[in-house]
Amino acid sequence: GEILFGGLDTNDPGDVNSDNLSTAWLAGLLSTFEGRPVEYKGDPITNAFFPIFDKTEGEDREVMAIMKIDFNWASYFENILPDNSRGVVLVLENCEGAFTYEINGAAVDLVGIGDQHDRKFTSDGRFGSFKDVLTVQDGSRQGMPLNQVC
Repeated sequence: GEILFGGLDTNDPGDVNSDNLSTAWLAGLLSTFEGRPVEYKGDPITNAFFPIFDKTEGEDREVMAIMKIDFNWASYFENILPDNSRGVVLVLENCEGAFTYEINGAAVDLVGIGDQHDRKFTSDGRFGSFKDVLTVQDGSRQGMPLNQVC
């Protein structure tokens, strides 16, 4: 088994009453997470699928279930900076394209599709990547391979 990490998927913005079932589903998930009704803003979501095995070790272990996680990247980046941090631009990118966010303290706002950071600040940027992540520690000795879509 391996973990499958999807791309940057988007849907139409809306709430739980949206005619778009994916939008309604995502708004429902976000509302549950927030503990109050919120709208899905149309920003990227990444699906991850984790196999659940009958045991942690052994060549004969079998997949008993699949756990699906929807990563809402805006939620992931909320509350990671102190309240006095302002105007931090974050570009989330994979082979499918890029999305730009602005982080002001705890708040994260989608700026839009594409890499929209001010190029005069590129040299000040900090970069991170999942590209070199080959396995995820899952409690077993060998870890579980990570298969990234792209």
